[in-house]
Amino acid sequence: MASQNLVSAEITPETLAKSLVKLGNWFRPFLDLAHRSVNDHPDIMPRLFDLAEFKKDFQLIQDLTKLDDQLQALCEGLRNTLAAVGSGALVACLEIYSATKSNSDRVTGLKVAAAEMSEFLRKSRAKPAAGAKA
Repeated sequence: MASQNLVSAEITPETLAKSLVKLGNWFRPFLDLAHRSVNDHPDIMPRLFDLAEFKKDFQLIQDLTKLDDQLQALCEGLRNTLAAVGSGALVACLEIYSATKSNSDRVTGLKVAAAEMSEFLRKSRAKPAAGAKA
């Protein structure tokens, strides 16, 4: 039985969902065992089997997996940094809001800014249960 190479210039979501057999973590050891087996005994495969293509695919999986691991670590670090910076910025915003509110009677234009800022704080509070009085 000849194998079919499903990699093309255009992979639609339908192709991914319906046609491709997904490698996943469960089959990674199977891939490694098959690679070792075909490397140790290339003569067991039929002549129609494209061994060179399999070896290229195997190497590409190895290379992309390393890149994916690095990108995952980078993305996790980026998310953590964004969360830390966002937290620091929000704490600073609360200080700015407090100063804006405290000075709204003395500085022109701050009353409007304080009112606009207070809307964000009002929306973030938990809403009272239905039928409860505020």
